Amino acid sequence: MDGNGANVLLNETFATFVFDGVHVEGSQAKVRGNQIFNGAEAGIFLLGNNNVVRDSTITEAPIGVLKDTIRWAM
Repeated sequence: MDGNGANVLLNETFATFVFDGVHVEGSQAKVRGNQIFNGAEAGIFLLGNNNVVRDSTITEAPIGVLKDTIRWAM
């Protein structure tokens, strides 16, 4: 998912041999109610600010939730 204000709801991912189960780039996203099983990288990857992850199940992923922030150059 790419963009601000995204909703990633009630998905099921499994056996992602290369990528994250759920990958979100953007701010103010809501990731809720997802079932993520056997991911190769992070179960949920977030790049952005003010994102919310709730009520998701992550099983057999090296990293459950990997969070990065967007830094603006001044």
